[in-house]
Amino acid sequence: MKYLYSMLLLVAATMAMYGTDADNSYTRAIRNLSQTKDSAMVMDMAEKDLKWQGDMIPVARLDEGRFYYLHCGEQTPTFVKYLSRYVQINPISRVELKKLTEKDILIISYTDGRADIALLQTLAAHPRTIIASFGEKSSFVKRKIEECSSNVVYASSTSYFSQIAAASLIFGGIGDENRSVKRLSYGLPSQVGMSADSLAKIDNIMNEVVSSGAAPGVHVLVARHGRVVYDRWTGTTMGDMKESLPVTGDMIYDMASVTKVMACLPFVMKLYDEGKIKLDDRLGDVMPKFKGTNKENMILADILTHRAGLKAWIPYYLQTLDENDEPLPQYYRTTPTPGFSHKVVDGMYAIDSITDTIEKQMIESPVRDDKKYVYSDFAFFIFRQMAEQFYGNRLDTLVQDNLYRSIGAWKSGYNPLDRFSRNMIVPSENEKYWRHTIVQGYVHDMAAAFLDGVSGHAGLFSTADDMAKMAQMYLWKGEYGGIRYINESTVKLFSSCYYCNEGNYRGLGFDRPSFSNKIMGPATFGHTGFTGTAVWIDPEADMIYIFLSNRTFESMNNNQLSRGSYRNRIQKLCYNSIIEE
Repeated sequence: MKYLYSMLLLVAATMAMYGTDADNSYTRAIRNLSQTKDSAMVMDMAEKDLKWQGDMIPVARLDEGRFYYLHCGEQTPTFVKYLSRYVQINPISRVELKKLTEKDILIISYTDGRADIALLQTLAAHPRTIIASFGEKSSFVKRKIEECSSNVVYASSTSYFSQIAAASLIFGGIGDENRSVKRLSYGLPSQVGMSADSLAKIDNIMNEVVSSGAAPGVHVLVARHGRVVYDRWTGTTMGDMKESLPVTGDMIYDMASVTKVMACLPFVMKLYDEGKIKLDDRLGDVMPKFKGTNKENMILADILTHRAGLKAWIPYYLQTLDENDEPLPQYYRTTPTPGFSHKVVDGMYAIDSITDTIEKQMIESPVRDDKKYVYSDFAFFIFRQMAEQFYGNRLDTLVQDNLYRSIGAWKSGYNPLDRFSRNMIVPSENEKYWRHTIVQGYVHDMAAAFLDGVSGHAGLFSTADDMAKMAQMYLWKGEYGGIRYINESTVKLFSSCYYCNEGNYRGLGFDRPSFSNKIMGPATFGHTGFTGTAVWIDPEADMIYIFLSNRTFESMNNNQLSRGSYRNRIQKLCYNSIIEE
């Protein structure tokens, strides 16, 4: 309330100084921004300045067609950049318009009232067209624009702020609070009760991560109240190596164990929602393959909280190496041949029977019966198989068809080299003990590598933006973009401290603050990843914190990230930055 009152005073003062015309107030505020030094106020004004019409705004479904963009007049690079934070945007030329299908959406930015309206009419002939008009003052031209499309967004300025606001409006990041489609928006810390100066201190810690050698590069994103307010990165992809590139904000990272909660767990929760499983079910009753094994009586809730007695992991790859850590020829080929089709990296194909070996050893592995917490990757080997058993499809297909496409996480998925260039993917390790190459675009986890890169415990590749969408879905209690993915009560249950009274701090699949943690809020949940990643969601602070790095490059034995407590230090700054509750 205090922040809102202060902001209203700022806006009122600006309007008193420059008159009551809102458009003029906004234009002059932009012009005097260097004097006012209040970007948040100008961002608020840019959002309030927008006018729009049409039943396609905000865009409801992201998975029914492709999204195309072209401009009429000056280019609007910030507008395109922020459109791309919601969907994959495909630039298109006038001559290519005929390739659009009836499900595709064309977004046109119009920035020059002197441009030929006839040209705009030609460009906007596609029935699913949205026009974003920047800086247009003429009512005559506005009428002509509306003759071209019934779906129009008007911004009185071509400024950076207007372009961000227009992109957010089109996809439901801002707008009417009662809108049926609600997605993340982008803005500045004081818009959500956080101190920009405090958050800026994260820059110093990120630089320390790189300079200390904890990781060659790092990306941090912070969102609060549904708005991304800190999103920065630094460093390189491979340190001082010749092939190294500067880190960019849209690079894709191997998420390692974050896979568990951002790819596999949603389908376990969905099975629970649908009544196909119960938390007190025995594993053998749900999955027949475990009948008659030492795991048949394991309770699903115990498996999810890592107290079922499962072995932590088995280093399968070591069984395929000689005494010099060289791959044994009976297990590998350099090209795909009959019986050797599992590609673990370029020029290395594992024997097909390896998947049966992994499953057999996992099923036959010893178990404990003391209910002690032992973190185990086997839990999500099992849950991947459970999801596939019930839904009849591989996990990588399930997440694409039922989650990532509709939520707008268009860069997320397994085996990213199938969709993106190698340079867009951050390498995980300069591996010298098994694959003997730079691991880039292939899953770092050795067991997942044998499984065609697809597992419930590892294999997901993603960006900070995409992880923010998934985290916000959890924060909004299972709903995002007008689609309910998981029931609200299920999100609350799975993210709770399920066995707290028995000394186990974990959630059902989710990691949570340990009992000794003095940084996170007590309701926080999320997960970390071996490669140097973390996603944390705090419902009480209404905040998301995402940390991405490739701390395993050049070597997975590099533990500087943990020793320096860099992730925790940044997270503490996030909490310290909150100035308004």
